Amino acid sequence: MNRAAKGVGIIFLVLSLTLAPLTLTGCDSINPLLSAASISEIESEILVLADGTVQITEIYQVNAPRESWGLTLARPHPRHGSTELVSIGIAASGLNPTPIYTQFTEETKSKLKTAPAAYAKKIENDQVSVQLHTRFGRGDWLIKVQWSLLDAVVQNGEDALLDLPLLSLSPKTSPQLFSATLILPQRITTAGANVVTQTAANLVLSQQESNILKIRTDDFGHDDNLRFLISTAADVFTTLEPDTVDLPVDQQFKEAALAAQNLTNIRQRREFVYKIIPYLTLGGLILALSFYIYYEREGFKTAHRTNYALWVSSVKPYNSSMLLKRNSPGRVLLSSLLALVNQKELWLDDYVFTWPHSGRVDFSALRPSETYLLHWLFQDLATGGPALSAAQLKSAALAPASAKGFKQNFREFEELIYSEYLALGLYDQTKTKFGRLITTSFFAISFALALLLSYLSNSFLGLLLLLPAASFLLIRLGVRHLTREGRTRLRECREYSKNLDNLPQLTAATGSHYSLTETAILALPRAVALDRINLFFDGLYELSDEEFASCAHAILHVYLRTPLPRSIRITERERAELWQQLDDLRDILISSETIINAGFQ
Repeated sequence: MNRAAKGVGIIFLVLSLTLAPLTLTGCDSINPLLSAASISEIESEILVLADGTVQITEIYQVNAPRESWGLTLARPHPRHGSTELVSIGIAASGLNPTPIYTQFTEETKSKLKTAPAAYAKKIENDQVSVQLHTRFGRGDWLIKVQWSLLDAVVQNGEDALLDLPLLSLSPKTSPQLFSATLILPQRITTAGANVVTQTAANLVLSQQESNILKIRTDDFGHDDNLRFLISTAADVFTTLEPDTVDLPVDQQFKEAALAAQNLTNIRQRREFVYKIIPYLTLGGLILALSFYIYYEREGFKTAHRTNYALWVSSVKPYNSSMLLKRNSPGRVLLSSLLALVNQKELWLDDYVFTWPHSGRVDFSALRPSETYLLHWLFQDLATGGPALSAAQLKSAALAPASAKGFKQNFREFEELIYSEYLALGLYDQTKTKFGRLITTSFFAISFALALLLSYLSNSFLGLLLLLPAASFLLIRLGVRHLTREGRTRLRECREYSKNLDNLPQLTAATGSHYSLTETAILALPRAVALDRINLFFDGLYELSDEEFASCAHAILHVYLRTPLPRSIRITERERAELWQQLDDLRDILISSETIINAGFQ
């Protein structure tokens, strides 16, 4: 995982852990923001007539946060009869003691949103659905809906049976409070009636008169249902249609009771799942953070040696950047080219790298990756001679005719340098494979739980578990284990990278194997590989006149082939001129890296 992806992973983990505690208390608070209108209360009056017809009047207390809003209603057909929508009206809530309702007009669905208050009705095989829309504005409103259910009461043997959904509203838009008044014909008394309510909500049933039942609840859950099954003697009705359900009344009531218990069990399970999701999410994020600390911070506790710069200076620049996971394509290629300049295999003139020995046949002194790089870039890719600039690399990487081959060649080059990296003995492949297996397993478990718990809770809250799933996936992309030698070298690379602006200290940290000038020459391609170009050049500027002149002339001679002076003593004006040349070199390197990386976007 490169540095950018690593930074994204860290930010993602921190943000996830910061936001996750909010889910313990704040998940319900976002629901009102997601709906166009919230319903605080529904009052329903259900009048059962002697001919088996049921007339329902529903009054919705609605809070509208927008100027334009609407509701969707659906009323199933009775078992034998049909459902008719009588009227829909709207009135301001609390404005008059007796609300004055403005009637909605029926329109086609295409014209629905152009009318001030209109509805579109659709009659289906099993229900009548109504989509209403109004531009009466935001605030508190009353919506009054009247239905007529023909032949809603049916006869089953000696009994009259009414199977009735009490809500016309979609279960996903549950009210805070619901109350209904069921009025039976005068000749019926509820004392001899059988009643079953199919809902997961806690209902309060009370009897006001012998033929009137009151139903009330403030315990509606998400996606709850409310269905009412009542039976009484059939002879009190004038005429009834036969029941279409081929089951006796007792069996229907048993099944209704089982359905009611099942709804209760589902709600209890849903509430339990709903409660544990935030805790599982927080636990998953903490576990992911633990994995990140365990893998990514590996090597921090290792004490660095006094000669920490010796190993870094002796290996290829990309070895240290790979160890620190800073190996972007631009840095890998540019630092490799600079290392070849240092080995006098290449020349650098402004932005152009030239291979003066393109006809050589003996590559035994070079690494396989270096040999591959020279042939790929300066024989296969270069045109008009063995010379190539960063802009030409970018063009080759982006041009449709060459992009595929370019990416393939770069992957082969990466495989070679990775093989060389493994040969250093820094990388514990067995432990790394095990670590990737563990993080992959936790990713799969978190992802599966996110889907499962979303289904069980019937809400999007379960998708919170995608946060730890994504965290484990990010860690999976960068997980690696180092050997003891690898942890030591990792600590040395960190120290070297941190002190690239202090060349005297780096020189001392090589254990006197390199002089200050040699350290500076070797540090330049490593500064590119470690993304520390500015830090390195700023450190050069802080050197004393004599040290600055020595390092500056050496760097310009090695990397730009400028002649060496007879004396390293310089005036203030000569120091400024040298600094300008170094600054130009810095611009060349930064621009070249940016240009090359642009080809890999």
